[in-house]
Amino acid sequence: MRSSYGFISASLLGGLALTTFLACTSDGTSTPADPAKVVYVSGVNRNTANIQVSGYWKDGAWVGLPALDATRNAMVAALVVSGGDVYAAGYSTNSSGVKVAGVWKNGAWTALPSLVATANADVAALVVSGTDVYVAGYSSASDFSWVPCTWKNGALTSLPRLTPGTDSYATGLAVQGSDVYACGYNADPTGVGVPGYWKNGTWTALPALDATMPSVATAMAVTTTDIYVAGYSYSGIAPVACTWKNGTVASLPCVAADKTAAVNAIALAAANVYLGGLSTNSSNVATPGYWKNGTWTALTPLSTTNDAYVIALAVSGEDVYAAGWSNTAAGLVTAGYWKNGIWVPLAPLDPTRASSLRCIVVQ
Repeated sequence: MRSSYGFISASLLGGLALTTFLACTSDGTSTPADPAKVVYVSGVNRNTANIQVSGYWKDGAWVGLPALDATRNAMVAALVVSGGDVYAAGYSTNSSGVKVAGVWKNGAWTALPSLVATANADVAALVVSGTDVYVAGYSSASDFSWVPCTWKNGALTSLPRLTPGTDSYATGLAVQGSDVYACGYNADPTGVGVPGYWKNGTWTALPALDATMPSVATAMAVTTTDIYVAGYSYSGIAPVACTWKNGTVASLPCVAADKTAAVNAIALAAANVYLGGLSTNSSNVATPGYWKNGTWTALTPLSTTNDAYVIALAVSGEDVYAAGWSNTAAGLVTAGYWKNGIWVPLAPLDPTRASSLRCIVVQ
């Protein structure tokens, strides 16, 4: 299961909770440089009643979106801006307490079908390609286990699981021509999470650093020649940040050995591969940052003694935007993004409530 801050539950990953990336763009590539850039970001924003509200920030100003029931939680998990239209995908909880997956286009809500109408569904990623709208996520089966899914123009396709009845998730999405890719987590019969991706509904497993331990693919990008997948894989006592290029796994350098590191986002810009995430230091504090072609760049958090994460990335021209959240010295989770290493805070609806980002798009 996921918490409101985008974590996969500890029960799924052997006692560790890690952030998973929610894809924002169609292929993980950068947007072109623009002297008048507009920054869109979405995530968790709570009002004074402690209700999670659907919407996004546009150049720092909050844009609210209608919910099925304003007294219940809703959230935008992924954004795409295409042809002057703003697409926002996420969920809204109805009056019966059921999480309904859906898409807002220019503020108008369209619900997506679920496997069971009275059970929860959630969104992880969004792609707009031409006139087609693709969504990836997961929907609860009748036995309440999570089933990975994709939707194309509202039509639901469930993706095969290695073990029926066991939770599996689609966490990232890419479209290349007529091919649809969704990466994620697929539990094997022993309950170990296997990283991989579905291409047009067919599962391809990726090698783990240790096949007896869980791994998760959190993000992907596809070009005409290469398939990039990112995430983390256990090795020893801790998960290690990893990438897979055309099926070959490579671990990434971390801040401290035997400490948690993970990739949550991927962006391709020219010949460069950017990977956003976290690497835990020797004091067990999660450090935000990104890898550019395998080299780690740490970002300065609001508090060096409290955790901070990069959850989404965008590259526009020479500018690198890394979005996520950072804890204040008082321990309040605060939404914002780093632009070329400089922290840009985003005003929450209630400054006493926690907020965090899930997606960033730069136009």
